[in-house]
Amino acid sequence: YEFTAELAGTGDHLLTYEVNGCADTARVFVFPNELFVSNYGLCSNEAPFVLDPSVNLGGTWSGQGIIDASTGLFDPSLAMEGEQYLVWSTPSGCSDSVLVEVEFFEQASISGLNEIYCFEDVFLDIELSPEGGLFTGPSDIDNINPALIGEGTFQYDYVYEGLYCSSDTSINILIHPPISISISASDTLICDNSGSTIQVNASGGLPGSLFEYTWSDGLLALSQNNVQPESSQYYYVSADDGCSDSALDSIFIAVLPPIQVDVSVNDTLCFGEASSASAAVLSAGNFELSWQSNEGPTAFVDAGASVL
Repeated sequence: YEFTAELAGTGDHLLTYEVNGCADTARVFVFPNELFVSNYGLCSNEAPFVLDPSVNLGGTWSGQGIIDASTGLFDPSLAMEGEQYLVWSTPSGCSDSVLVEVEFFEQASISGLNEIYCFEDVFLDIELSPEGGLFTGPSDIDNINPALIGEGTFQYDYVYEGLYCSSDTSINILIHPPISISISASDTLICDNSGSTIQVNASGGLPGSLFEYTWSDGLLALSQNNVQPESSQYYYVSADDGCSDSALDSIFIAVLPPIQVDVSVNDTLCFGEASSASAAVLSAGNFELSWQSNEGPTAFVDAGASVL
């Protein structure tokens, strides 16, 4: 009797021989001469799996990442990075191999980016890992600047797509509002030798912070100052919270020049004689003249009387 494995086919075969009422059996296992799977491309974070379930009896698997040599259970996380051959061999001398390419998994990450920022004109330097992914958000990676982005809450995302692996991450950032200031004055137009009270009001910036004020002309570092300028001028003030960009504002206080008046009177007269005095304002502007005795540019009184 001749047994032909090719005709029998792969698998477990039970052969029976009978003669004169006697019988005996023989078990024959026919192994395939090649594997029935294609090459694999995998990410190292994939779950273990059986390489070829159709040849899981009697053969032996070998190679890095094989965790069960008899079944061909393969763990990508234990394999080498890159291409490698896993070999399957049988007691009958059959052998074949499968090419497995493994890419190591890397979690996408954004480093150097905090969750909270003050409103500050500064460009932030961040790093993305692994390189080559897609970075999206309110600005590109080279223009992450709180003052350019503006106040509010924003999200940045980074998605990495490798040959077989993929990962993503995101981060939300909060940018506080800028410092806003305004100056007011009790009077912005004052007479010579008079004064005014100037005050600054600030808001925004880092919540809960105390503002530090810096005035021009050596004024006190307070929100309010009394000033008495000798001539018209600007007063400048900046507000700072120690975190945000400082804010600057100014106010102009105009000082009116002294009024110049030219007064002329009659020649010397005897006491009680009819007399007059006239006045002319030399300063520019609109003025009203009034005398003790009457209104207008000329006063009529007797000589020796007061006309002021």
